Amino acid sequence: MSKEQVKRFNVIAGNTPSQGDLYEVWKQLKLQASLVKEEALEMDAAASQEDMLEVIDGWADVWYTATYMEQLLGAFGVDVKKVKQEVCNNNNQKYTTSYTYALESKEHLEQQDVDCYVEEVVYEGEIYYTVRRSFDSKVLKLKHHQRPNIEQFVPSEFK
Repeated sequence: MSKEQVKRFNVIAGNTPSQGDLYEVWKQLKLQASLVKEEALEMDAAASQEDMLEVIDGWADVWYTATYMEQLLGAFGVDVKKVKQEVCNNNNQKYTTSYTYALESKEHLEQQDVDCYVEEVVYEGEIYYTVRRSFDSKVLKLKHHQRPNIEQFVPSEFK
């Protein structure tokens, strides 16, 4: 399955990117976002049921609907490659090679009533630390984390 096949299906299904009218653009983005959410919820339900076939099906559907969301955003003037790179760079701020900084971040989060712990992982011979939320192990932002600067990629007509 390729991105071109996703585009082809959507064009044939009458879901070509809206042009010019912001009302129609937002209508299309809301619809596509709801489709991504619907598929993600189905995948989540399948994982809760420990149904691997449905998890795989859900994952593929999430990929498919998210891929078309990416294509819509690109058609509406968003530089999606640069947005993805910005988000990847930002996520790299969520780990550190400094145990001291990880502990400082943990203490900072605990002052905000976040129950968390420091986890150590070795990757390619290097030790990395993340701070994780206790109840679900989600990787949290470290003390001086800065938001990704994606505003620069929002086309002027959407500001």
